[in-house]
Amino acid sequence: SAGVMRGVMQVEGDPDSHPMTVTVREPEVILETETPKGITTIRLRHQGSDVTGTWARDTKGGSVTGTRTP
Repeated sequence: SAGVMRGVMQVEGDPDSHPMTVTVREPEVILETETPKGITTIRLRHQGSDVTGTWARDTKGGSVTGTRTP
């Protein structure tokens, strides 16, 4: 059945949580939320246990790395 995945993001220094949309577009998972500092987008991919990606908000951004756990 079709459904919508959602999450929340907690930004350091901001007491509010922000609803986050989760979109799967193989091979990426894209997470987006609107915060007082702008729209934040996180793009993640995995190969084996390795997770890599990027994050962006306004004019800032960077890389994301991690390990997938069962």
